[in-house]
Amino acid sequence: MTGCIFDGTSPTTRAHIFREGWIRDLAFGVNVLRHVVTRHEPGDEFEREWRKERADFKVNCACNACNSGWMNDLDHAAEDVFATEAARGRAAKLVSPSDKATVARWSVLVAMLFDQGQGQPRLDSSMHRGFMDGSIPKGTGVWLANVVPDDSAPMAFAYIKDLISDDENGAHLLPPAYFVTFGVGQLVVQVMIPFTPATADTRVRRQMRGGTLKSGGVLRAIWPDPMTPLVWPPPEPLDWADMAEFTRSFQTFEPLT
Repeated sequence: MTGCIFDGTSPTTRAHIFREGWIRDLAFGVNVLRHVVTRHEPGDEFEREWRKERADFKVNCACNACNSGWMNDLDHAAEDVFATEAARGRAAKLVSPSDKATVARWSVLVAMLFDQGQGQPRLDSSMHRGFMDGSIPKGTGVWLANVVPDDSAPMAFAYIKDLISDDENGAHLLPPAYFVTFGVGQLVVQVMIPFTPATADTRVRRQMRGGTLKSGGVLRAIWPDPMTPLVWPPPEPLDWADMAEFTRSFQTFEPLT
């Protein structure tokens, strides 16, 4: 697709993945911001780090009308109801389904924009148009975590990978999925978007080296909407030193038994 990934309009503009003014407010008093993007896939491993005086995660994939219109509105809405307080490590609560949907849609938007920064974007153009029209791709999962930053932690980051669906013999059972972990301040978001719609009888197995991750205390699911209030932060925060391992915690699709 040429032009804007959402409506096809040309020309496109360099859109900030995280709203520049939001990052500036969160990083008040910080003169230089550290940015980190990591991709960890066999044959496609890289980590890029750079420092700028302002937010500098940008992709040239959206027209000005989308970037300054509904995308900007979604940024502000998610920041207002949750993202700002969560990024600052403050307590928050999401009760209404509409507020949870707002945060989930913002998370998916950020994930889609990071996908456009790859040499070969993974997500199909039909997903972008449907998303602009208000839908979240079927089978999408969004989870939230809280990280305790240290002196080595960047203000914002992203880890990108693909999920592979294998059985015990290495045969593919289901199409793989796009998966990204991104964070701003103390807020960490994980988004999984299947390349083709996931069926109702599948799930994603989450596992870390040394055993299965006990996600109940670390993660909060926000999409699909669990229909219960989301209380923030989770009882178990992540240490920044464990972040690289945490981003690898999703492994495979598997059938529900």
